[in-house]
Amino acid sequence: GLYQTNCYIVHSASSNRCVVIDPGYEAYTIMDALEKLELEPEAILLTHGHFDHVGAVRDLVATTGCRVYICAEDTTLPPQMTAGPLFYTDEYPSDPRIYVRYSSILGPTIVPKYEDRPLQEAIKAQITSLGGVIVDTPMESDMLFAVHAPGKFMIECAQQFKDKDLTFSSHINLHEFAAFINYYIKAYNKPVALSDVAMSNGSDNEMMAYMANIKLLDKLSSYGGWNTSENTNGMCLAHGVIHAYYESVSFKGGNRLESEKFCAMKINEDWLFQANALYMGADEVVKRYPEKSPYYVSDIHDEIAEFMGEEVRKLIDKEFGGVIKGKKVEISNFRMPWDRVHELHFDIDMK
Repeated sequence: GLYQTNCYIVHSASSNRCVVIDPGYEAYTIMDALEKLELEPEAILLTHGHFDHVGAVRDLVATTGCRVYICAEDTTLPPQMTAGPLFYTDEYPSDPRIYVRYSSILGPTIVPKYEDRPLQEAIKAQITSLGGVIVDTPMESDMLFAVHAPGKFMIECAQQFKDKDLTFSSHINLHEFAAFINYYIKAYNKPVALSDVAMSNGSDNEMMAYMANIKLLDKLSSYGGWNTSENTNGMCLAHGVIHAYYESVSFKGGNRLESEKFCAMKINEDWLFQANALYMGADEVVKRYPEKSPYYVSDIHDEIAEFMGEEVRKLIDKEFGGVIKGKKVEISNFRMPWDRVHELHFDIDMK
């Protein structure tokens, strides 16, 4: 409709349930899109209450009966800005309170690879952009954002196999970092998001193996360790805040299993694949096809995707005994979205 750029439909590829964000105009156009996509709206999320973001809410609710969520502050907007009384069913907090803890003292001051500012400043910007606030004590918080930061400088994930120097031990205390995460969970019973940004483009194998060995990964609500530090931080914070909100309302209107599956997916993608099976796949391309480069594999997509997917399966069995968060993990339908081995998509099921 007239305000179509304001409206988004968000859903998981494994579900026909979705949320509609900011339906500003023409409910029938949005309903047509939902029918074509064979999606069923579970909720309407309003980023704010301006008229061009809420115009189709009443008609959509009349058709679907779904709930409507808006920030508490916007419920008091004057009617001139909302084109009449706002319609909503629930308020959600606009200021998630986040306690940030780093694995190293120097980590917050380091400018990560491919970034233009210190890690701590970038995280402050991320939290502010999602409407959150950083609190000074864990007891005030709604969630813990645990940041595995570089000890003295950042390296590429691939470098950890030969160039991981002493500062990853002397300037980082993994035992204390893990002990605090465990303490936070026991003391406050609040969600924990672990952002693994000590390296770029993949997880820190030593840290993740340690966390898996002490059964701490099963207790996480969110995890990320891929690409640049701020891609990881943004994704990890978003999932963590969403999980923390639904946790605060006992997952009313949400789906705990879907959140757990997403966390498990990221552990498998960012650790087991990005930091391990990816390199096995690159070596396998050269072994099977000496004339080929791992950067150009479009004609052997399926073959290499299946090989790397099977390696991830083996790693799930090795590191977790095939069970994450108390559920049996099955991955399938391996596929590569690019003409290179550096990303692997797959479906995940947990029972």
